Amino acid sequence: MDIEKGFKPFKNYLKIISAWKKKVSDNPESIEILIAAARAMDSGFPAESEKLLLKAKLLEPRNEEVAYLLKNLYSHWGPGFEQNALAACKHLIEIREEAKILNISEPPSAELADLAFKAKDFD
Repeated sequence: MDIEKGFKPFKNYLKIISAWKKKVSDNPESIEILIAAARAMDSGFPAESEKLLLKAKLLEPRNEEVAYLLKNLYSHWGPGFEQNALAACKHLIEIREEAKILNISEPPSAELADLAFKAKDFD
């Protein structure tokens, strides 16, 4: 097997990431672009994804999708990010309660107890 062929998907992914970075650079205040770029970078470049989501949160603090993506990102980072995950989950619940958004398939309140336990937040 040619080793170059094995790297082709990764090279393509890097081209996609580069294109998203350019798009963000050209449109730094577009919530839609920040979210889409963060989604693209989520698994390969999670720290970059976090930066984009935090920027989007600054632009639109009550954006439900941004809150949801941050909750998921921190929840998957594991040890050391329990407080971030818990805060993001609480923020998402607040946004959904304010907007009366009920999402039965993904209730963050079901995660809240688990995240609070992991974060050692027993209040």
